[in-house]
Amino acid sequence: MLGEDWSLPAAETKTQPSYPVSSVGNTLRLLLMFKERQRLRLFDAAHELGVSASTAYGLLAMLQSYGFIARSLGSGPYVLGSALLDLGLSAVRNMDVRSLARPILADLALRLDESVHLVFLEGDNVRYVYSVEGP
Repeated sequence: MLGEDWSLPAAETKTQPSYPVSSVGNTLRLLLMFKERQRLRLFDAAHELGVSASTAYGLLAMLQSYGFIARSLGSGPYVLGSALLDLGLSAVRNMDVRSLARPILADLALRLDESVHLVFLEGDNVRYVYSVEGP
């Protein structure tokens, strides 16, 4: 159970819409580039998208204005921003996380012979979502 891949099946992530909008597609492709790296340079983004540096810059600037990405050290390469964390936490809140986590936490508690907890960090506070007592 540990180490399971919880990503969407390939069919759900690769489906092309009937009426594609290239700028939206390129923006989403930019975000997906961060699955393979922690930092992204403008030149690399433009090259991988097959667009000019000015086009890539416009897409990156839009993502940055909404907090989805940020500049490392103010002017360095781009990194993921906090808006993605907020969005991810919203997605998790809408899932039945307890049902998903229950078998994993039970297995972990058994293996470690300890109590385990699923928590979320909200600001400076820890919110307990689910706990499994050790044997």
